[in-house]
Amino acid sequence: MVIQIKLLCQKIDQAEPLIDKSVDARTDFEQAEETLTDFLEWQDTDEGQETNLPKILESHKEILFMEWQSQLMKAKREVSKC
Repeated sequence: MVIQIKLLCQKIDQAEPLIDKSVDARTDFEQAEETLTDFLEWQDTDEGQETNLPKILESHKEILFMEWQSQLMKAKREVSKC
């Protein structure tokens, strides 16, 4: 019984930093996605078109965020294992 409690405590100790990292990564992801979405909308305005910046397509946004989303899912799985 004591060994099981010690193992549980070890699992909890391992899970806490992973949970914090997962929450921070999710927050960063959501902020970056919001910023990019705002840019996509802005680039189609008259002001955005006057800047002559390279245009980002919605499909490019999906490609950019696909890998990040994958990493977040891996982190979430690690947290759930703990």
